[in-house]
Amino acid sequence: MFKNFQNSIQNFWIITRFYYKSGNEHFIDEALQASSSNFILLAVMVVFQFTGSLSNEIITYLICGNLLYVATNPRIDWILGNIIKDKKLPNYTLLPTNIYTHFIAHGLANSWFGLLVSSISLVPILLLFIDKIDLNGLTIFNILIFVLVAVLGLLLRVALQMIIGFTTFLTKEVAGSVAIYINLELFLAGTLFPISILASILPVSLTWFKDFLILQPLAFIVYHPTQIILGNYNFSNVILTLIGVFVWTILIWILNISSLKLLKKQGYLD
Repeated sequence: MFKNFQNSIQNFWIITRFYYKSGNEHFIDEALQASSSNFILLAVMVVFQFTGSLSNEIITYLICGNLLYVATNPRIDWILGNIIKDKKLPNYTLLPTNIYTHFIAHGLANSWFGLLVSSISLVPILLLFIDKIDLNGLTIFNILIFVLVAVLGLLLRVALQMIIGFTTFLTKEVAGSVAIYINLELFLAGTLFPISILASILPVSLTWFKDFLILQPLAFIVYHPTQIILGNYNFSNVILTLIGVFVWTILIWILNISSLKLLKKQGYLD
């Protein structure tokens, strides 16, 4: 049993290293893509400046949130969709690791590479706003919880993006599903702005939607972990965030596994 576990860990790291090295081979292209997101970040800052609400806290939130969003993006929805489109998915069921372990390793590699590339691409913005960044609430406890929530958020995104990739069985193309998902993720994760701002301007009659914005799964990818790293959450908020991201990760993975079983049952996959 221990030998099998040891082999699984070894295979996991082999896959992770393979995809990390693969990313390095396309470093310039990846760096250009990461840099393009900086223009979006700057555009958002211009909007906040125009409305007179570009505070140090907002600047810090946007920079930290943008870095977290890129660094925990497994980027497997498009890849999985094209694998399905090319009818190569059955090959992945024959690997030493199962399909889920494979794409978790793939997502981890992309995450590490994304952290490297996005950190470098954010240097100009960091230099531009270095005197505006406010991390006075940063503590060792916040950092540890932030890392834990970020890792769970990565696993959550792997499961979500695999589900998006599976839609290729039905749509024959993955581009449309990925485009819708990316826009929803940017909006509902709180990447472009703290979702609490949107909740605060909604009418009282939409209280249920305010609760939805804060509690829906995508909020645990950027919004909640960024609030933790900024020191805006007390201990009870931190515990609730941990419970929320853990529960959503489990539920989405159950949905993910069920989706693959359903696809097999419907004859889409042997």
